[in-house]
Amino acid sequence: MSRSGSRVVISAPICIRKEAYHRPAKKASAILLVTLAFFARPSRAQWQDDFSDGDFSVNPAWVGSVDKWSVTRTGADFFLQTNGDLHPDTLTLATASSIAAGRWSFTFTYTDVNLSTANGARIFLVADTEALHSSVKGYFLQLGTNNSDEIRLYRQDGDAATKRHELCRSDPITDSTSGTIRFSVTRNTGSVWQVYADGILVCSAADPTYSTSRFFGLWVKHSTETGKSFSYDDFVIEAPVADSPPAEPGDVVINEILYEPHPGETEFIELYNTSANVIDACELRIADGTSAWMPVCTLSALIEPLEWLVLVQDSLSFHISFPTV
Repeated sequence: MSRSGSRVVISAPICIRKEAYHRPAKKASAILLVTLAFFARPSRAQWQDDFSDGDFSVNPAWVGSVDKWSVTRTGADFFLQTNGDLHPDTLTLATASSIAAGRWSFTFTYTDVNLSTANGARIFLVADTEALHSSVKGYFLQLGTNNSDEIRLYRQDGDAATKRHELCRSDPITDSTSGTIRFSVTRNTGSVWQVYADGILVCSAADPTYSTSRFFGLWVKHSTETGKSFSYDDFVIEAPVADSPPAEPGDVVINEILYEPHPGETEFIELYNTSANVIDACELRIADGTSAWMPVCTLSALIEPLEWLVLVQDSLSFHISFPTV
């Protein structure tokens, strides 16, 4: 994620919040319709990171075995990848996070590795310390254990070997040696946990033990040949907030469209929140006269009252054309 003043840039798909910019753009003569498929959710992103700035040391800052991780670029996509040596090792990264209830969303990819006790990953949703090798108190999601192919949610009460309590587990879903899973873990104010994999609820449990957090973290154990087999992307960490009033027709409008860009530029659609409420653009759907309804975005993109959001497919071209946004 990159930041510029009050503007936030995220990618895949690209949603760019901006204040103002100037470009003599053509307006589409066709009318595009926007409908609110869902109303604003009772949550607000505390932080998110898609590594599009090519760096994990700032915005937010990650700490741990930083020399064993890198940001990798494939085309226009950036992601966080393990960069372990050719010997068995355990790698960690952590970033400050006070979220102990709400939603944790991220993409996890494993490549040419059989997830097991020798090659596994833990995602610490709630932790009281950045030292994930030590006696942590909190909750983590585990992928790879005892050569099993399920996902497990644990509570840790100190030493990981003796103070670890399984809360729930999924059916086997990681039985291949390579795959990508979009996870979303929720915890409501009643301490009910729900784990979703690619939009499907795979396990749930209730546990109120820890109600505060200081860190979110990643823990990866790899063997000799799998030091680069784990990667993460598109973190969105959200905390519950009070419900917003239901969005009304006209709260979000299409303010500008560039449908025929100059060579080297990219098309965009600009949305504007006319209301006094925060609205998550990912709860909206958009279509024109020839396409089916589709979500505006998949990463949380909050439009503050009287603010704009610009939707583009190619963020690099957009920033070249509009470098101040």
